[in-house]
Amino acid sequence: VSDMMKELNEVYQQLGPRFIFRKGLNRLELPLCEIGVVDSVCLKYSKKRLKKRMQSENSLEDILETISLWDEIGEYTGFGRYRFLRAVQHREAIQGIAKYVEKHHPQTVVEVGTHLGGSLYVWTRYLEPERIVCVDLSYQEREQFLKEFLPTESTLIKGDSTKSQTATQVDEALNGKSIDFLYIDGSHAYE
Repeated sequence: VSDMMKELNEVYQQLGPRFIFRKGLNRLELPLCEIGVVDSVCLKYSKKRLKKRMQSENSLEDILETISLWDEIGEYTGFGRYRFLRAVQHREAIQGIAKYVEKHHPQTVVEVGTHLGGSLYVWTRYLEPERIVCVDLSYQEREQFLKEFLPTESTLIKGDSTKSQTATQVDEALNGKSIDFLYIDGSHAYE
């Protein structure tokens, strides 16, 4: 695999990012993103696409159209590991939660189980809180991308939501603020 990555890096250096994306090498896109320079290009152009899409959002419906849901493909499509924002909920479920919570004007949101960032995107764009604290086992190296739409006072905690050390990290991130909306979609283990 490392030889393949070296060879792909050489091809990339010779041909440039436009050639690679134009030729539609979708199957190679994720392995290519393992190469730092390609990943930074994927991130840059994914951020541009997301910003453009965000400018067209005027309602909850528009926000929901941006992300991919359980059974729908969203309007936003990026590159590599930033290809999409996905919520595993059905539209009616996430829409109902967002409308209900919005009535209470939450300023501090905590999400346990961020996964691919779809619900996080909805909370951020629709609820417009001052602060969001997220907990997930793995952000799949998408932290820089997620920070593109998060409020300035946000914290992404990589950890197991069932561990006391993670709870301590959440407390520290909250810095004495109370939680206005807690969304738990984390550990699905049943004991």
